[in-house]
Amino acid sequence: MAKTFRVEYQAPGSKTGLTVNAVCKDETHTEVVAQSGVMVEDAATGKYYKDFVVDNADWTIQISDDAGGKAIKHFSKPEFDTHGIAAVVDGISAQLVIIDGKLDGITYPPMIG
Repeated sequence: MAKTFRVEYQAPGSKTGLTVNAVCKDETHTEVVAQSGVMVEDAATGKYYKDFVVDNADWTIQISDDAGGKAIKHFSKPEFDTHGIAAVVDGISAQLVIIDGKLDGITYPPMIG
C-alpha cells in the first residue's frame, strides 16, 4: 500500500533561494527517478519540502543544496507500518483494563463527614 510522506529540509543558516535536490532510493538503494526531484521552498524561509509516495517500508531520501548543505533521512518499518503502532496501543489498552479491574476490588474506608 502506497503512503505519502512530506520530507522537510532546513538549509544551513536558513539560506533562501537555493536549488535543493532530493534523491529517493528504494530498499535496494536504487534511485526512484519518478520520486526524486527539486524540493520547493516554503515562502522565503529557507525551509524546503517535497512529498514522496512510497510503497515499501525501507527507503532513503538524500538531500543536497547548491550551497553545499546535505542531509539524509532513512525511513523504515516503524514510520511506514501504522499497524505496528496499533498493536502497541492495543497492548496498553489491555493493561489498563487489568488495572481498572484491580481497582474495582479495592474497598475504601467510609467517608467521615
